[in-house]
Amino acid sequence: MAPIRVGLIGLTPTPGAWANQAHLPYLSHTSKYKIVALANSSVASAEAAIKEHNLPADVKAYGSPADIAADPNVDMVVVSVTVTKHYELVKPALEAGKTAFVEWPLGCNTAQAEELTELAQRKNVKTLVGLQGRQSNITRTLKEIVASGKLGKVLSSTVVGATGLFDHEVPVKLKYFAEAKNGGNNYTILFGHFLDIFVDVLGDFEHSQGILANQRPFMDVVSDGKKVETVHKDIADHIMVQGKLKSGAVTSISLRAGKPPHMIWKIFFEKGEISLEAPGPFIQLSYERDTVTIKQFDYATDKAETIEVVEMELEDIKTPSRMIGRVYEAFASGGEYLTFEHALEHHRRLDKIAESAIHLEREV
Repeated sequence: MAPIRVGLIGLTPTPGAWANQAHLPYLSHTSKYKIVALANSSVASAEAAIKEHNLPADVKAYGSPADIAADPNVDMVVVSVTVTKHYELVKPALEAGKTAFVEWPLGCNTAQAEELTELAQRKNVKTLVGLQGRQSNITRTLKEIVASGKLGKVLSSTVVGATGLFDHEVPVKLKYFAEAKNGGNNYTILFGHFLDIFVDVLGDFEHSQGILANQRPFMDVVSDGKKVETVHKDIADHIMVQGKLKSGAVTSISLRAGKPPHMIWKIFFEKGEISLEAPGPFIQLSYERDTVTIKQFDYATDKAETIEVVEMELEDIKTPSRMIGRVYEAFASGGEYLTFEHALEHHRRLDKIAESAIHLEREV
């Protein structure tokens, strides 16, 4: 079978980009896909990325989303850049009838997600979204425990976590995290990724209520460890959500920005409970198996045991690329993967929770 030919938007010649960390390692590893084109803000930047990453000389370099979308040798356009540019970069690919893979969030807001989803449907285009936490072996392990029914029905769940990031300062390149209008922040990205995993394991909310609090309304923007400026932010750094799930279970989630990064997730059943401890809520980054502990307590035997995290494919690829790799694998094999329709549903889920919450900003 011929490889799926990829046009990748966002691979940079310098370290740090998500495309470099999450997409390139898998795409360089597999025979199921082949990178045939790159697009960056300029042709020169794309050419520099091709050279830096030792890509084949026949990989095309483009400086616009329209040009890479028009390339007849590109089957799939992958958009892995700042969320503020998702809409403008993927739209030409959809118009051209290309398969599209876009990182989460799909757009800066639900309106953009709705328009992109409708366009993809109208053009009959296949789509993928980067909510890769469902492809984590940690998520898989929790789902298997819940689905087994050995501990009975789920009665409740509590989550307490800290991101390790974005409480009092933010790097220059992530300054957009300070403004809600940009669509990428603690709520949509950090909480949003975890919430999709939570819903995958325990099911969706029937109703919710909460508090979205901006306890540090001013944030320092830093470069090379030095403060460049201080900006006012309008997004929550403390996210607290309580609710009832459609299964009948009740839940409480508390996630805050700041250090130290950690997460404790407890699920209480009729006959026992499980507890997950991890160095932060970023299951979608695929922590190494020895950094996560899952314990199960059986009420009948009054005994606790450590549950082994299941092994999955692509364990030989470094994190976080194995998660993204499993999304690519599912698409290539005709398996289950998340589409723009799912992304739109998740945008609406986050909107609904935010609409039900009390919004607070601390006076300083």
